[in-house]
Amino acid sequence: PRGEGTASLTEESFQVLEDGIAASGLKLLRATDAKDTLYMVFSFDSSRSIGRETMSRMKKTAREVISATTPGDKIALYRFNDSVILLSDFTSPRGELLKNLESIQRHGNRTLLYNAIYDSLERLKKEPAGRKAVIVFTDGKDEGSGFTAGDVARAAREAEIPVHFVCPARICAAKSLERIARLSGGRVVLSGAGGCARGLLGSTGGGTAAHYLLQYDSSLQPDDRAHQLEVRFNHNGIADRDTRTSRLERTAMDIRIPHITEI
Repeated sequence: PRGEGTASLTEESFQVLEDGIAASGLKLLRATDAKDTLYMVFSFDSSRSIGRETMSRMKKTAREVISATTPGDKIALYRFNDSVILLSDFTSPRGELLKNLESIQRHGNRTLLYNAIYDSLERLKKEPAGRKAVIVFTDGKDEGSGFTAGDVARAAREAEIPVHFVCPARICAAKSLERIARLSGGRVVLSGAGGCARGLLGSTGGGTAAHYLLQYDSSLQPDDRAHQLEVRFNHNGIADRDTRTSRLERTAMDIRIPHITEI
């Protein structure tokens, strides 16, 4: 939910179901931990399958996302074609990051898309606890990767890191990208679309997004079996829901709600 004030959010805006049964004891807390740093990896397609105009639009979107971040946010940059190359790590100054972004040119004969996503996830897993996301700028074409779409979707889901895609309109419905995004909690958006950068940053929990912690009393037993968890949201006429399968090892769970943007 975006464009709505969040001051009126209460526990009544949410419902949590475990295996279809409503949970009790919901408590909504505002997350204020200053150590909750946002780590983003930009993975940029520099293969010849990317048109010059598409490359220009994707760079524009990347610059808009960077300009909307806070000084404490960390961004790393990969480019990929025949190989996957780290251009800027999380410690790089913003000026160097922007310079490296502008230096990306179209070349190479292959597109190691899935290798690039996997490397981005591995880089993020090395960082301490915080909000993390991969943003891939691509036309969705993969040639020669050692990983499949299923491999990276599984890796992203296990690491609980959303993978977002910025792509041209002609491939925005590509099933492989949609599946990776859906399973990881990410999005597929159009390069150059109005509000694209703001929407991406809101999805990662960055910028002016408000972060909440939803606590509840779990009735599930720590049996190491798969259970279906569903969170439903309804506020000011805006409804949304999310589900995931989880194995519980304790009798209470914390759920972060990062996609609520303040005005």
